[in-house]
Amino acid sequence: MQQDDPTLSAAARLIAAGRYGQAVTLLSDSCAPGRHALLGAAYLGRRHGATAVRHFRAAVALDPADLSHALGLGKAYMAALDASSAVALLQLVADRYPTASDVAEALVRAMRRDALYEEALAVAPEHPSLLYERALCLLMLGRAEDSLSAFDKLLEHAPQHAAGWFWSHAPALDVAGWAEAERRLVAATAIPRASRKYQAILASYDLLRRSARPRACPTPYRHWCDAATIVAARMEGDARLFGVPAAMLRWSLTAAPPQGLAMEFGVRRGNSIRILAAASEGVIHGFDSFEGLPEPWVKAAAGALGTGGHMPSVPDNVILHPGWFADSLVPFLAANPGPLAFANIDCDIYSSTRTVLWALADRIKPGSVLLFDELIGNRSWRHDEYRALSEFAAEFGRSWQVLAINLPGKQVALRMD
Repeated sequence: MQQDDPTLSAAARLIAAGRYGQAVTLLSDSCAPGRHALLGAAYLGRRHGATAVRHFRAAVALDPADLSHALGLGKAYMAALDASSAVALLQLVADRYPTASDVAEALVRAMRRDALYEEALAVAPEHPSLLYERALCLLMLGRAEDSLSAFDKLLEHAPQHAAGWFWSHAPALDVAGWAEAERRLVAATAIPRASRKYQAILASYDLLRRSARPRACPTPYRHWCDAATIVAARMEGDARLFGVPAAMLRWSLTAAPPQGLAMEFGVRRGNSIRILAAASEGVIHGFDSFEGLPEPWVKAAAGALGTGGHMPSVPDNVILHPGWFADSLVPFLAANPGPLAFANIDCDIYSSTRTVLWALADRIKPGSVLLFDELIGNRSWRHDEYRALSEFAAEFGRSWQVLAINLPGKQVALRMD
C-alpha cells in the first residue's frame, strides 16, 4: 500500500475499526493499485468471500512477494467455502516460508475446513498457536478425550479464548456429561466480546433439556432456539445429546434396523463413511458427485465443498457411487432391493435432499433411521434439509421422532414412523 495515499490510509483505519462498508465506499473511486488488498480485507470483514477473492487475487498478481496478500487470499477462499483452493495456495506459500508460524496456522485451518483432519494433524505440532486447530481436528476425528485434552492445554495458555471454551464443551459432553459441558459453555459466554451465538446455543440446550427456566436467546441468533423448539417437540423420552459427530454416527447406526440398506449421501473426504464402516459388519453405500454443490447455497458458489472429482480412500465394506444423486440413485435402487435401514444425509441444500428422499420414498419404512448432518443451526435451516424433510413427510403421510441431537455439529437423528 502506498503509505502517502490519504485514501488508502483512511480506508486502512476504517478496516482496523471494523467499519468495512465505509471502507468499501471510500475505495470505490480509488484507482491506486493498493486498493485491491484493502478491498479484499473489507469484503472479507463483510463476509463476502467471492468478492474478497477477486480483489486479493488482483493484489497477489500486482505483488506476488507480499505474504499478507497470499494469507488474505487464503482467508478469502475459506470465506467463499472454497477450502480446497485455500489449501493448495497455502501449501505453496508454506513451501516458500517454512518457518512462518502465521502461514502454518493458516494452512492447518484451511486443511481442517477442507475436512483434511489427519493431514492437518501431521503439520500441527502441539504448539500453543496451533492447539485450537489441533483440538478441532481431533474432535472431528472422534477422538473425544484427546480433543478435550488439547482444548484444556489451549485454555491453560489462553484462558480468554472464547471459542476454545465453547468448542471444548462438545467433547466434554460425551466424556464428562452435561454439568461439565455447561460449565464450559457458561465460561465461553462470560468472555468479553465473545460471540453471542454461544448464548444462543446454551439457551437451545435448555430447550432441548426441557429446562424449567430456559436462558434468553439473543435475537440475532434466534434461529438456533427456533430450531431447538421444533426438534424438542419431536424428541423421544430417551433422546440422546451428543457433542462428538463420530459418536453420533456410530450410535445412530446401531439404532437402525439390523437388516436393510445402509447409505450415505455426501461423502466428500470420506471421514464419516469410514467411521460408519468401522462400526458396521455390512456394506455402506456412499453417494457423491465429488464435484461440490450443484448450485449456489447461501454464500457458497456452485462447485464449493467439492474434491475436484477425487474419491477418498475407503475400507473394503464401502462402495462408492460417483455422480449426481439424480443419476446414480435410480440404477442403484433398481439393482438393490430391500428397505432402507440407515442413511446419513449430508446434502446441505434443499434440492439434493429432496432428490434423495423422494427416490427413497418406498424404501423408507417404519423404523428407518435418517441422520441429517445439517438439519438445524444454519440461518437458512428452514429452507434446506429441514424443508425437504417437512415436505416429504407431508406428501407421503409420514411422521418422525427425534432420537439424538448433536447441537454444535447441527446433526439430528430421527426414526421414521
